[in-house]
Amino acid sequence: MQLKFSRIGSPSNANYVEFSWDIDTKRAQQLMDNALLQGTQLELKYLIIDLSGVPIIDTMVANQIFKIISALKLTGIRTILTGICPEIA
Repeated sequence: MQLKFSRIGSPSNANYVEFSWDIDTKRAQQLMDNALLQGTQLELKYLIIDLSGVPIIDTMVANQIFKIISALKLTGIRTILTGICPEIA
């Protein structure tokens, strides 16, 4: 799985990634690997993850997403989750 990071305004070093498919634990691990690699390569300060296209997130995947956010925070990248529907929240 290759993530497509879209730059949002060059001065802010923010990128946006949108998901429009189911996320399982394998994809969540790939997200972590790619987000850490690309985030540091692009010298991001912010990463916005849009989950509006994800129909369901189980507890294992939710836990993995929290691990991704923690790992990115350790590298200095702030993560913003958006698009979480009330049923998933």
